[in-house]
Amino acid sequence: MISGLKRLQPAWVRRRLGLWRARRQAFPQEVSVELPAGKPCLFDVAGPVERERVLGYGAEKAFLRSFLAEVSPGDVVFDIGSCVGLFALPAAQKGGRVVAFEPDPGFRAALVRNVKINRLERLITIKAWAVTDKPGRATLFTDGREGNSPSLARLWERQAVEVETMSVDDAIARAEVPSPDLVKMDIEGAEILALHGMAALLASPGAPRCLFVELHPAFLSGFGSNVDECVAWIQSAGYVVHSHRVRASQVHCTFKRRSHVAPIAVS
Repeated sequence: MISGLKRLQPAWVRRRLGLWRARRQAFPQEVSVELPAGKPCLFDVAGPVERERVLGYGAEKAFLRSFLAEVSPGDVVFDIGSCVGLFALPAAQKGGRVVAFEPDPGFRAALVRNVKINRLERLITIKAWAVTDKPGRATLFTDGREGNSPSLARLWERQAVEVETMSVDDAIARAEVPSPDLVKMDIEGAEILALHGMAALLASPGAPRCLFVELHPAFLSGFGSNVDECVAWIQSAGYVVHSHRVRASQVHCTFKRRSHVAPIAVS
């Protein structure tokens, strides 16, 4: 009877119970996470917030599933804003060669650890750059691993860390990274800068076949941009909107190179 009741608990109840139990456990700890690619991944988590983040797929399970469905063995995958590796690890498990960009020192240290404990060092290369429109330095605002995602936009009082910046086009021209087949981007508002910094790539014959972009309306305004401008910019580079979903204050968009896929309206 009791076990039957447990199975009937709503998902949100199970998540809260899991978070409550996690608060009583010692950290850091390793957790195993079932991912849409099939094989589970191990994550080293610093505390209950990060544990809930990875167990809940960052509240982006549908976006992650559609991303992994596009990854084929041998693909070069850019994970721009990799955080702790929720996208990078399963992409590598599917045989992708992943370049994971993570400028936040805390998240990058976790990413390095997660790559190691999953034995994916040969398939994942980690870059410390903040991907923008040009090489240089910038201030990254962060709450650390147990807080909100870091951003180059300052919307409230946070810690400040100076980081290196690099554009995708410059990095490819210097042969520091290969040209990608797939790009996933989640960089808290700096999307417009990163897009400008990959203009040559997107206009080239070897442009990525698919872009997975999380757009942040509130943060984009800090860069003088908005969702409509980002979508129009990508479309002008020869892509169509393949899928579009609003989640809380973010917009998840998948773009494919123009072909037989019919675009959908974005509101």
